[in-house]
Amino acid sequence: LLVGATSVNAQTFQCTANAGVTPLVRAEGIAELVGDLLLNCSGVVPAGGITSNIRIFANTTVTSKLFGSIDTLPQPSEALLLINDPLPASQIFRGANSIDNTANPNAFQGTAYATNVVDWYSIPIAAAGEAGTTVTKTIRITNIRANAAQLGVSTTLIPQPIQLSISISGSTSVGVNNPTQTVAWVQRSLSFSTSTVSLKQCEDPGKASVNLTFREGFASAFKARGDVMQQIPGVSYNTESGLIPAAAPALGYATQGTRLMARFTDVPNGVTIVVPIQLTTAHMTLQAVFDTDPNGLGGDVTTGIGTLNTSTSTGALKLVYEVTAAGADSIGTNEVVTVPMTFQFTGTPAVTTGSGMRVRGSYAPISTATAASSDDPAPRFLDTSSELPGVLWIAPCTTTLLFPYVTNAAGFDTGIAISNTSKDPFSTVNQGGVCYLNYYGNVPATGGAAPPEVTTPEVETGEQLAFIVSSGGSVVGTSKTCAQCATPGFHGYIIAICNFQYAHGFAFVSDIGSANLAEGYLALVIPSKSSREAQSFSLGAWTNDGEQLVY
Repeated sequence: LLVGATSVNAQTFQCTANAGVTPLVRAEGIAELVGDLLLNCSGVVPAGGITSNIRIFANTTVTSKLFGSIDTLPQPSEALLLINDPLPASQIFRGANSIDNTANPNAFQGTAYATNVVDWYSIPIAAAGEAGTTVTKTIRITNIRANAAQLGVSTTLIPQPIQLSISISGSTSVGVNNPTQTVAWVQRSLSFSTSTVSLKQCEDPGKASVNLTFREGFASAFKARGDVMQQIPGVSYNTESGLIPAAAPALGYATQGTRLMARFTDVPNGVTIVVPIQLTTAHMTLQAVFDTDPNGLGGDVTTGIGTLNTSTSTGALKLVYEVTAAGADSIGTNEVVTVPMTFQFTGTPAVTTGSGMRVRGSYAPISTATAASSDDPAPRFLDTSSELPGVLWIAPCTTTLLFPYVTNAAGFDTGIAISNTSKDPFSTVNQGGVCYLNYYGNVPATGGAAPPEVTTPEVETGEQLAFIVSSGGSVVGTSKTCAQCATPGFHGYIIAICNFQYAHGFAFVSDIGSANLAEGYLALVIPSKSSREAQSFSLGAWTNDGEQLVY
């Protein structure tokens, strides 16, 4: 009797769950395609066949796209269940709201029942005509998208598992061995860096280049969209799209390929950014996307090659590229996507302040929609970017003047003139700005320290600032006065830093009333560099950066 009971028990219809391919998925992703969950079932079919409800539970939010008119659950989902992996010509599709089995369906649309639950109702695992026979069935659950970002990644970068658990219920009991399976591993997948560059405000035309760099954290993080011919179950297409049944091509089809986005802030007014329309790596092609929304969604993917010129008057600007083609070798390579950028301007752009022009690099579209929906894109991503400062600096064009002998002591006084000679017959860019007067020395009569730095009025192109150390002065021919330029009793030297190019200075030292002694000299022009180390005189000395007049 015991032997007989064991024999009958061995024939009971049973299923064993296992995972197919277990991919790495992006920790930044909200709607990441996980691997398939497989059931290998066998045993004797009882009278009447086996019709069951099948439910899966995930350890994170299931974000497979919904296909109902509203997003309130339960709603039809793009998640699919297939019996015996039917090839495209043999796939007989049944929607989530139908239980009509007369057509012998073998591809079934799921129903999103709760945030982490998908159901398939009245699934004919075995037909009534198979009663009494021993059969083998394969059940595949595919097109499950999951919120990987919800699980995150530990500080030690240990990948986190996405798990699916399955249950089968109905009039006929079907046991499931190993019902919980790991179907994906969550890992960080994107790093972003940039070089930096500085331009002088007076350079006309101004031009400089930097590189933006997007790096895969693991091979296959960057993928093309895929196409509607992805209809064969069990194939790893390595695209953003999943399995797309011929009878329902909207199911499993991604909104776009992987998109990479750079967002710039504090772009100086008048600066134009020039980038390629097409980017290539060893195994990928990416195209620029025009007219996306602020999150990098929508827009038109370009075709062909060339350059994209874009400028801003608001201080904010973004660039979006989409992977449009990826070779088979891309899944074995950590791709590096480099965006060469040229900044250029004519005229006089605004000087950057603070952290300069800044940039963020991320996936796109970024989103805060962390649950399944009918209208949010797939894939989509949390914004995990960090702002990188100083990608572009527009520095003022300055002239540094040294007045090596300045005095208002022992019966002497000094007159100083600073001319803004950027107005000339040579089509030089006209500039204007203040000068900062830095005093080095003391006040001999009192033993006091040198005066603090003085900021002069604006000296516009073609104007002259003239003042006397004892009493101050003005911008000649204007109403702009410089009472603060009066530093009576000072003796020493002055370094004037003027915020315009082609400043020139003259000093006139005399006794009071110029009765006995008077002398004038031109201010020295100190080159713009971090060091004043003098260069030895030689035939090539004029090319050196030492302290000398700048032509």
